[in-house]
Amino acid sequence: MEYSKERNMLFDDVPMCPTFTLYNLSLSLQSCVKTNFPGGVWVIAEISSLGENSASGHCYLELVDLDPDTHRQRAKMRATIWARSVARVFQTFRSATGVDLQAGLTVQVLATLEYSPVFGFSLNITDIDGTYTAGVMAVKRRQTLAQLAKDGVMEMNRSLERPSLPR
Repeated sequence: MEYSKERNMLFDDVPMCPTFTLYNLSLSLQSCVKTNFPGGVWVIAEISSLGENSASGHCYLELVDLDPDTHRQRAKMRATIWARSVARVFQTFRSATGVDLQAGLTVQVLATLEYSPVFGFSLNITDIDGTYTAGVMAVKRRQTLAQLAKDGVMEMNRSLERPSLPR
């Protein structure tokens, strides 16, 4: 990539840094992505939003990574499931989990990382491992049941007197 070493100096002690046009910087980023991520990668993230475009058939998602302690967002990226893959990806997920793909679920997806000078970073989802989400759901269920048992909620109905039946 070509860049200019010319710059305006406000202070003499400011180190020399390369100068790029936005377009050349974007092309450099695009090249880095293609070089370092030439194929698919498995990505674990939570779906924060999901929408289908009825005209194109594409599915657009917003994926997030939340800090496990604070639940604050520490990463966010756009993702797309192209129309040719939507039905297969949705069916694969439903078969493994018994639920539809939806916001709020943590998923493991196979995706290619793309960088466009105009649209920025995005993931193009090509497959999904529904067994990962099924495992996450099972762990959450066990944790919920354990907490209910610890709180004594599981046995509360047994302490109630049965109502008499009408004759």
